[in-house]
Amino acid sequence: MNTEKGQGEQSVRVMLVEDEMSLRSIARCVLDDTGGVEVVADLPTGEAAFELYPEVQPDVVLMDIHMPGEGGISATGRIVARDASARVVIWSSDTSEDMVRQAVDVGAVGFVDKLGPFEDLVHAARRAHMGDAFFSPGVLVSGTMENGGEAHSFPKLESLRRSSPTRDRFPTSRQKAA
Repeated sequence: MNTEKGQGEQSVRVMLVEDEMSLRSIARCVLDDTGGVEVVADLPTGEAAFELYPEVQPDVVLMDIHMPGEGGISATGRIVARDASARVVIWSSDTSEDMVRQAVDVGAVGFVDKLGPFEDLVHAARRAHMGDAFFSPGVLVSGTMENGGEAHSFPKLESLRRSSPTRDRFPTSRQKAA
């Protein structure tokens, strides 16, 4: 494990929640081999994350969505309801705008595309730890979503998008349709 850190830099303590053992192992290796990031728990279910969260007190939770039992959206909501300062970033290949909206609505502060580079997990953990949002490039993020001709506003989503350092790389729903 690479433990090099910049002067005065604290290690980001990460709880990794992913049901696929191979992906969890790879993600753990990538995170552990990155200076300044420490995986303090890796778990296969949302239930386990919710139960262990108070004991581990991670700085950031990287959470899959689709898992057996309680999914990541529900587990994120329960963790954030228990600890309003929790920083949960969703890690999923399901990057539909509806899924992103659901994640943000329950308190996620970011969304990492599983089909993107593993390094995005490192960036997301660091940004979330610093209090910033992180959305992988290409994840559809917009403040309004159109549904059957009606525009629905999601100010929480737009607020997170504005605080994300890669906000200019996000297509909005209109840009994606073009």
